[in-house]
Amino acid sequence: MFKTNLLFSLSLSALFIAGCKQDESEPPVTYPDYGRLQVGNYWIYQRFSVDSLGNATPTDVFDSCYVEKDTLIHGNTFAKITKPWPWGTSQKKVYEYLRDSLHYLVDPSGMIWFSSSDFSTVFYSYTSIIPTIGDTVYTVNVKMDDKDQLINTPAGEFITCNYKASYELYPPFIIVSNPRYVHKRYAKDKGLIVETLPFFASIPTTTERRLVRYFLNPPE
Repeated sequence: MFKTNLLFSLSLSALFIAGCKQDESEPPVTYPDYGRLQVGNYWIYQRFSVDSLGNATPTDVFDSCYVEKDTLIHGNTFAKITKPWPWGTSQKKVYEYLRDSLHYLVDPSGMIWFSSSDFSTVFYSYTSIIPTIGDTVYTVNVKMDDKDQLINTPAGEFITCNYKASYELYPPFIIVSNPRYVHKRYAKDKGLIVETLPFFASIPTTTERRLVRYFLNPPE
C-alpha cells in the first residue's frame, strides 16, 4: 500500500511539473500597436473645417506631429509627442506624454486615451460649470466607439477605432446639434488618423486634423 501511494504521489507530482512547464512555454499575450510611439515617427495632417451636417472643407493649414523622444515619468517610459498649437496658426507647440499599457494608451496621470479592446468602459465623465454664475455648460462622457470603421483621408483609407468624447450641452450654449462630438481615430500599426481639435460652444463648426502622409520606423 505504501509503494502504491508513493507511486501515485510521484505521478501527480510529474503531472504538476509537466503542467507548469507547459504554461511557461506559452507565448506572452501581445496586443496590436495603435499608438506607434517609437521615437522619430511622424504624421502630417491637413486641417478641415466640419459643419454641423458633417460636410468637411479643406483648409491651407498643415500640422506636423511627431514623437520627439522617450522620457521617464514616475518610473515608466513615456513617448513625448509634439504637436502644433490647436488654435490658429501660432508657432507655439503642445505636448502629449503617452505609453502603451496592454491594449491601452495612458498618460502619466493614469488617464486612458485609447483602447483597442475595451468598448464598454466610460473612461471619464465630468460636468463643466461656470463658477461665477453656477451655470452648467456641458456634461462630457468618453469611451471607445466605431470599432473597425473605415475612414477616408487624404493619405488613403484606414480601418479605425474611435476614442470618442460626447458633449451634452445645456441652454443657452446649444448653438447647433446636440450632443457634439470630439474624435480621435486610430488605425492599427499606423497611429492617429483623424483628430478633432477643441471647439467653442458658440461656434457651429469644428476643426479636424486628417492624415496626409506619415513616416513610421520599423516596430521594435
